[in-house]
Amino acid sequence: MAQKLGARGFDSEEIESVCGRLEESGLLDDLECARGMVEGTWRRRGYGPLRMRAELERRGVDGRIIDTVLRESASHETDMAEEAARRWLRTSGGSREALARHLSRRGYSGEVVYDLLTRFAEELDDR
Repeated sequence: MAQKLGARGFDSEEIESVCGRLEESGLLDDLECARGMVEGTWRRRGYGPLRMRAELERRGVDGRIIDTVLRESASHETDMAEEAARRWLRTSGGSREALARHLSRRGYSGEVVYDLLTRFAEELDDR
C-alpha cells in the first residue's frame, strides 16, 4: 500500500498516517492478504510454491510473511500438483516431458514433479 501511495505522489508522513490507521482498524494486514492470494487465486490456478513465492516477491511482500504463508501451505503441495496434473492431462494428454515442463512452469519442485510423473506413468503418452 505504501509503495502504491508513494508512486502516486503522496508524501511519507501521509502514507505512514494512512497505513497506520488502516492497520489499527484491521483493514491492512499483509499476512492475511498474502494468505488470501495463496489460498485463493493462485491455488485455483494450480500455482506451486515456487511460483507463489515469485509472485509475492514481485508484489513487494516481506520475506518473513512469504515464508510463513508458504510454510502453512507446504503440506498441500503434492495435492495441488496432482490436481494441476490431472487438469492438464484431461485437456492435453501429453508426454512425460510435457507434463514435467507444465508443472515446473507452475512452480512445483523437482521432487514433486518426479513423484507425479512416476504416479501418472500409465496415463502419459510417451510416443
